[in-house]
Amino acid sequence: MRLSARIASAVRIALIEPDEDEAAWVEAVLESVEIRTEVKRVHWPTPFAPTAIGDAELILIGIEQLDAPQREALNLLHARFPRIPVVVLAGPDALSWGGQALRLGALHLLLKSRLTAEALSSTIRHCACYSV
Repeated sequence: MRLSARIASAVRIALIEPDEDEAAWVEAVLESVEIRTEVKRVHWPTPFAPTAIGDAELILIGIEQLDAPQREALNLLHARFPRIPVVVLAGPDALSWGGQALRLGALHLLLKSRLTAEALSSTIRHCACYSV
């Protein structure tokens, strides 16, 4: 599917964010992006997460620090869904571990403190080039 056609229809996004307040905030930012989106919250890890993510075109995952469970989550996401771009929504300590998240399969890393509709729109457009 061409990029313009993909962007013209709603981009299906799986949002993995354990903090309910931050998940609601990310959803509010997504409502103001210039690209139509369909957001589905996914609770990770659960046995149903692969089913919930299955039809997504983009995965947003909130990570405050890259400890063992978060590294494993990125490894699993990349292994199970190699064609779906993963964007890490990072906490303030991302400068110390952001490079490792990218090496583990994340396509982008966005700081939550600087998350805007414009930054998210640009990232979604870029990721649309990578999803199949």
